[in-house]
Amino acid sequence: MLADQQELPRRRVALKIIKLGMETMQVVVQFEAEREALAPPKSKTLSGKRFEACIWAALVEAGFEVETQVRIGMRAGSLKEHMIDFVARRKGKTLLVSTKWQNSTGSVEEKVPWEVLCLNHALRGNELSAGFIVLGGKGWSLRNYFTSPEFRAAMNISPKLNVATFETFMGRLFRDEV
Repeated sequence: MLADQQELPRRRVALKIIKLGMETMQVVVQFEAEREALAPPKSKTLSGKRFEACIWAALVEAGFEVETQVRIGMRAGSLKEHMIDFVARRKGKTLLVSTKWQNSTGSVEEKVPWEVLCLNHALRGNELSAGFIVLGGKGWSLRNYFTSPEFRAAMNISPKLNVATFETFMGRLFRDEV
């Protein structure tokens, strides 16, 4: 169905209605795939999009209600709002999840410390359960450092915030350790 969005930005939107009882995993995943295909790209690379889609699907499979590209407040030391890839909610828990894909050495590594600062800020004095910065791809030269106790200490990382590899995050998610 087509509809006109009344809030800003005003635009024409597509609506898809799912009947009660049809909200199976297959239908929800198909719906999200269609939404993602029509949405403006969040990642600049196809690999990054697939990485985000994989994290989204895992959170849904683990029973979380997931919002994508959510404003979580002002950036630390800035007047700009900070966007997070996912806000996931389940049984009174709220997780912030930021995904970082690096397939070849390059500029995303310099973004990790900034993301730590922003998420530390968002998690302080807030009822959020935890935050994760999930590192994916094979191009990380600093992957071991970013996931080390030395990096946690150097950045004064909140106990609520975790910088994790994709494998570690998925393991914790499905062991219900998030």
